[in-house]
Amino acid sequence: MLISLILCAASLSGSTAYNYLPHIRVDEPWTRVSHNAQFQPSEVGSNQPEAVNAAISRFLEDRDYDGEQTFVTNSTPSMNYQTFNFTDVEYSNYQFAWRLLGFYIDCAYDGDGDDEHRDRNRRRLPSDDEGGCQRVVLYGVYLDPYYEGGGFYEYEYYSIYNDTWTCYNEDGCRQAMDCHLSDTDWHLFGIFKITNVAGGDGFMEQLFKHQGVCIMSEYDYETTYEGREVFPGGCKETGEYDADGNALYYDAKPERHGNYTIGLYTDEYCAFEYTGSDYDPFTLSGIDEYFIDDFNSALDIFKICQSCFAYDVTAEDFYCYDTAGYENCNQCMKFGNKASSHVATLGDIELASRQQTLVGFELLGETVGSGGIGRSDSSDSDLNKKTRKMKQKIMATYGAADFDLWSWLPFERDYNKDEGNPKPFPFQASWIFFLCNFLFFIYMWKNEGYFLPLKKIDISEKESPLLEEIDLSAGIEKSPSCYENFTKQLTWLIDVAVDTSFCSLENRVRTSFARFAVNETPLDD
Repeated sequence: MLISLILCAASLSGSTAYNYLPHIRVDEPWTRVSHNAQFQPSEVGSNQPEAVNAAISRFLEDRDYDGEQTFVTNSTPSMNYQTFNFTDVEYSNYQFAWRLLGFYIDCAYDGDGDDEHRDRNRRRLPSDDEGGCQRVVLYGVYLDPYYEGGGFYEYEYYSIYNDTWTCYNEDGCRQAMDCHLSDTDWHLFGIFKITNVAGGDGFMEQLFKHQGVCIMSEYDYETTYEGREVFPGGCKETGEYDADGNALYYDAKPERHGNYTIGLYTDEYCAFEYTGSDYDPFTLSGIDEYFIDDFNSALDIFKICQSCFAYDVTAEDFYCYDTAGYENCNQCMKFGNKASSHVATLGDIELASRQQTLVGFELLGETVGSGGIGRSDSSDSDLNKKTRKMKQKIMATYGAADFDLWSWLPFERDYNKDEGNPKPFPFQASWIFFLCNFLFFIYMWKNEGYFLPLKKIDISEKESPLLEEIDLSAGIEKSPSCYENFTKQLTWLIDVAVDTSFCSLENRVRTSFARFAVNETPLDD
């Protein structure tokens, strides 16, 4: 614990702590928010709207609302977010938005003073020794200070599935839900961390079963909701050793642009990554690498600005009925109440920034992290988006009512042009198609390969100028098979078509010569 405090103090007071946050004023005191969270107004703070400053002022009082119009002191950091709804300036939950910033590794995790929370999230190694390096998720909460009371209809929404902005208000939208962009009018209200990333009641479970089920495509939701369980809950042994004799372990690994994958490590705390080439983490862990790619592609939708209220743009009045049975659940509150989110300190942000795993966001006038949809350095994220779109174009099929052969091709249809989520697999149309094929097979089998009402056609008696000298009786001495019947009947149809064409041409030629003879029209020699 003492070492953790020393490291935290060093990160807050050392000169390196300001490399990424140059607007921090070293001559100004810090205001303690909780036992491990401090706050300092920035030089640009005076330029923020009054609503933002008022909300921050109330937040700094470190108090909680007890439901009876009185405020009481609360020392639990995980409850701090609940105070945001009660400031001197009244505002609506509709004017709050959030976005995923990324993941990082914290090897000085102390549980934030909550014994129950610490015990639930502390790493436990095979020897039952306490310790290890915690995987932590960061997310940002944003405030729209100019909200006018229009609810969901006041905002324009971006879809990563078809790369378009859409306003669902006939009278127009005042503001875009664009807090993920660098030039947004939204204001960063706070940065929060959750140490339970993929476990029960953790960040991912709370996210996917509430807001995720309403805004993600069906494919992405199915990939993530159950797929989160593949991530290990701690540092796991592989049973293999590197060239130096070190035992190899695997654990979840934060990556650039807010991605989350699997890493291979050479220590029991999963702090030092394996750099050799003899082993890869996916082989030793038994986790599919392609699945992890799909999982990260599905996470992209949360790296853009999302309302704190769960919503569904395809439903009337944005109605969202989630997996847990809630209606338009407040996702930001679920992070605080269920996933035990905590206010991120300057040291947390600095640590994550040095690991270079965060998407780009603006803090104190500077950009922290890199990449992200709609940003100039977002090549990796955009590639994930394009790959996901093409994959889902190929996988998605369409219902029988609007099925079109050309639009089925992935390069001929603007995927999800009319709705935010991909259409589900048309099982009804597939069964109808299968049944028709099965009935056709039975019909052909019972009629010995004949698909016309005439079961048997004796082609040996057929009169044709093309077959006058050919004896076909020898070809039908034995009973033909179903395939032979089908082939012969198809040949007969083609033959009839050719004969008809030649007869028609012959008649036209004879008619032309007859006209010349009647009119006594001389022909050229």
